[in-house]
Amino acid sequence: MQGSLPISTTNFKLRMDRVRQAIMANPWRFVAVTLALLLFGTLVLLFLEQDDRTPAAGDATTTTGLVSQSTTTTTSSNSETTEPGVPPAQGHGGIVAVKIDNAFPARPQYGLGEATILVEYPVEGPMTRFIAVLPRDLSGVAGPIRSLRPVDADLLPAVASLVVSTGGEPFVVQEVIASGMDSVEVGFFSMSVSQGRADPYDTFVDLELLETNIDEAATPAGGLPSGSVPEGGEAVTDLDLPFEGVSFRYEEGTGYVRLQDGEPYQVVGVDGSGPHTLSHDIVVLLYVAERPAGYSDANGIPVTTFDVIGSGDLVIHSGGERFAGTWYRSAQADPYIFSGPDGDQFGLPAGSIYVALIPRDARNRT
Repeated sequence: MQGSLPISTTNFKLRMDRVRQAIMANPWRFVAVTLALLLFGTLVLLFLEQDDRTPAAGDATTTTGLVSQSTTTTTSSNSETTEPGVPPAQGHGGIVAVKIDNAFPARPQYGLGEATILVEYPVEGPMTRFIAVLPRDLSGVAGPIRSLRPVDADLLPAVASLVVSTGGEPFVVQEVIASGMDSVEVGFFSMSVSQGRADPYDTFVDLELLETNIDEAATPAGGLPSGSVPEGGEAVTDLDLPFEGVSFRYEEGTGYVRLQDGEPYQVVGVDGSGPHTLSHDIVVLLYVAERPAGYSDANGIPVTTFDVIGSGDLVIHSGGERFAGTWYRSAQADPYIFSGPDGDQFGLPAGSIYVALIPRDARNRT
């Protein structure tokens, strides 16, 4: 018949007419059945999604890149961790951490001498980089500022609550932010000033401008335990670090004077005064596992990172004496715990603190 629909289409039309008639006869029943089907489908999807998220045995609850966080003990793949006791409630730490370069063209740096905590760790080749924890009420400049590294996401929450840098690899920046740190990129926030040096050693942070942008409610980190070191340490006044040319010499009344190739290491104050010889009251050496970070720098050199969550050996130099022990830390949000050979916990006295991350395979333990 001319103008008629194909048989399959006609059957479909008849079926749809029956559906419409059923709906018109009892519309509320149709609505109830539809809602029930939608609810059932939603429950099935939620069940499948939860099943996919269920961690395997030994996995942490949440993951922020290189290091997993959990409300329980986090175990590093390179170290065993056993909860030695209740961590101290508060210790040494500050609010402002500044990433500062240590390449030869970056010297003398501004602000290292004012740091209450100065952390140093290896980067590519023989070079190292600093984290300077500075008082928040300083005026002047600090730098040269450099980029974040993967270890910073795990290390920074123990020493400060805000970090100043020139940025870094996107995944590294995201991991630092995910750790709970406030991150300030000096160029993005227009807080950088130039001291007339060549790029990339010409970026310094204006500390007074930075202070006006720090939340008044910001609280200091307290990840390094406070207290006193054990009695009866070994008398040691000279120590060499496995960083190229770096050593320390203890001088009564001055502390541990940093030497570079046997000569006093010179730095400039945030106010431009100096140069001055860099020294510290306490030297802390954390022996940590080193592993590949999974990418290379701009020069094609593989970048490494360090396990600063877990446990390892510890050496402290204070008052011309050397003390050996172990360090322990279970998660990014937790403080460090220092224990002596007898298992008793101890802390660090007041004063300026230098912390070095030493790869475990370093030959000399100073």
